[in-house]
Amino acid sequence: MASQKAPSLLSATIASGSSLVLLQLFSRIVTFFLNQALVRLVSPQVFGTTSIQFELLLSTILFLSREGVRNALLRASSSSQKGESPSASGPLVTNISLLPILLGIPTALGSALIYLNTSSSDTSSQPHFYTSVVLYVLAALFELLSEPMYIRTQNELRFHVRVRAEGTAVMLNTITTFLVLVGTSEDWALVAFALGQAV
Repeated sequence: MASQKAPSLLSATIASGSSLVLLQLFSRIVTFFLNQALVRLVSPQVFGTTSIQFELLLSTILFLSREGVRNALLRASSSSQKGESPSASGPLVTNISLLPILLGIPTALGSALIYLNTSSSDTSSQPHFYTSVVLYVLAALFELLSEPMYIRTQNELRFHVRVRAEGTAVMLNTITTFLVLVGTSEDWALVAFALGQAV
């Protein structure tokens, strides 16, 4: 029985690994072509603000809110599979996976306030800057809402769900950003990137 489980686990791991590699390749190609199109549509200042400062804000919120809990829960599931009360670990993992959402709200508000107070006047004087920051903070909170499902799919080795979700997110981000940039004036460029991230 153990010998039957080992090949299926091995084949699932190889299949999921190849899917994740293809997802990364796909997202890099889409991002490359989007960046080539956007260079002609937005100013370097807008591009720099979104790809450096806003991405740093988003990454800071997500890292501080979820990484510790995520790593602990992924390790906890592997130790519970070795025989340490698996029946008790399911509800415990589910309940603890909600922690990033609760940690994310004060982290997002604090990070946004620190960022807004330390932004240079050149950056904050861009059109719709504050609206874009709010949208990026909301995008981080939306992503944290999916964290319990991410933990569950990782623990159940259902990588195909992750690949579909992340692939769909990359496509929606790209399409939304491009359509808003093409359909509006350059004043709405920051909002276009923020809406793409939120979607």
